Amino acid sequence: ARDPGLFNQALMDLGAGVCTPEKPLCNRCPLAGACMARRTDRVAEIPAAAPRKAATIVRETAIIERRAGKVLVERRGPGEWWEGLWDFPRAPRRPRGRRLGTVAYTVTHHKVTCTVVEREPRGHAARPTANRRWVTPQGLAHLALSAPGRRIAKLLAPSSP
Repeated sequence: ARDPGLFNQALMDLGAGVCTPEKPLCNRCPLAGACMARRTDRVAEIPAAAPRKAATIVRETAIIERRAGKVLVERRGPGEWWEGLWDFPRAPRRPRGRRLGTVAYTVTHHKVTCTVVEREPRGHAARPTANRRWVTPQGLAHLALSAPGRRIAKLLAPSSP
């Protein structure tokens, strides 16, 4: 009651160093005499592990657009995975184009399978903006790419002249 912050910190320190989920050090615990788990011989059961959340399966397509020896990249926006990092444009369905491969990755409880396709842009090339630019494949090494973006970049074959 006098210092709840200090008390809470002491409990966290006790949990981190003594009352650990795996191999607790009950013989070193200052609260061993008051421990219900120890008294009932249930140290391995308490606390019960929370059930793992089932993975959500996500399928997406990364689009490699080439023009004049460069590829289009976009900066991930607010609220997106890898916010602020550069990445290749995505589509929920597979657009037409030459399949370069697949990149699989996990984000929190999402298992993502990303098909990578290459296509020529239709119509006018996307104009560079603060969140979109055309970069040479070698220039990708100088951008802060997302982890999947780096793996996708490895699938790029040199463009034909």
